[in-house]
Amino acid sequence: MRVKKLPLLIILAGLVVIGIGVWQIVETNFMSDASLKEAKRIVAQAESNYDEEEPFKNPQKIVPPKFGDTVGLLTIPKIKSELAIVEGTDPNDLKKGVGHYKGSFFPGENGRLFYLVIVILFSGG
Repeated sequence: MRVKKLPLLIILAGLVVIGIGVWQIVETNFMSDASLKEAKRIVAQAESNYDEEEPFKNPQKIVPPKFGDTVGLLTIPKIKSELAIVEGTDPNDLKKGVGHYKGSFFPGENGRLFYLVIVILFSGG
């Protein structure tokens, strides 16, 4: 009995594609979780230095972050979501969280903010 190679190759190719997809999901979740922890740390540190009575008493010059650095936290209470804000909009930065467009302003500065969010939907079958 002769075994045909084409069906085995198709099955093998399918398993490779599924494996790559699973790896990308796991990697994205890992990077996103790490960025979210960093964002929460940054926000907690900023809140501890905030003086409610004189919020503009000691304004600090914002040092431009490097690409891929976590710069803040985006909270959406309506859907109970917290997302890290990451400097940059290339695919590796967007794996970590919401992308802050390089060159746009930060909250508290005069100007417009630009963020980029890539939404990936997974549906169960």
